Amino acid sequence: MHYGEPIIRKTVPLPLGLVSASNPVLPILDTLSKYSHDNDLVVALNAIFAMGLVGPARTIPDSRSCSAN
Repeated sequence: MHYGEPIIRKTVPLPLGLVSASNPVLPILDTLSKYSHDNDLVVALNAIFAMGLVGPARTIPDSRSCSAN
């Protein structure tokens, strides 16, 4: 990826995030984390956005399950 064409480098983080959207896979998160520190601002921003797509996979508690006592 470091030696690819600039347009490829800029777009790779987004498909990585879409492939595992709301389904965090550790190697993909590690890769996106590395790309988020890239010297190219567009690559870094796309990686950060992609991590935002992958990250919300944690379970949100159902408000109806909380008792109102």
